[in-house]
Amino acid sequence: MPDLKKFDPKESVVSINNSYNVSGFASDFITGSADNDGVTFVEGAMGDVVANINPSQMGTITITLLATSPSVAFLNRLAKTKEWFSIWVAHKSLGERFGGSHAMVSKVPDGSYGTTVGNRVFTIKVADYTFDSSTIA
Repeated sequence: MPDLKKFDPKESVVSINNSYNVSGFASDFITGSADNDGVTFVEGAMGDVVANINPSQMGTITITLLATSPSVAFLNRLAKTKEWFSIWVAHKSLGERFGGSHAMVSKVPDGSYGTTVGNRVFTIKVADYTFDSSTIA
């Protein structure tokens, strides 16, 4: 029998400064990605290849919250301070985490109201972004 895994979004945790857990997520609630490729390749006319190592560790985390989430006010206050904070997104069953220890909110949400209230999307830039798998016990 294959090694079957299961995913429960309730096992996802977003921790800021190791003391505040973000809550009130919308349905597609967290994304994280490195801003640049770690290596780019250049090929010369004769087929020679150079691997250019990119030392950038920049990354972006996007958090989508329900408009009624208590974390909207928390993240808005954090954005106004323009102070560094740590952010880690972890999922225990998958054994993955991503984030870093030097982050700032780079874009606060747009507001929208209609027959339904829109989500609130925060963009967070991480200066030392890392993605680790199989690191959570």
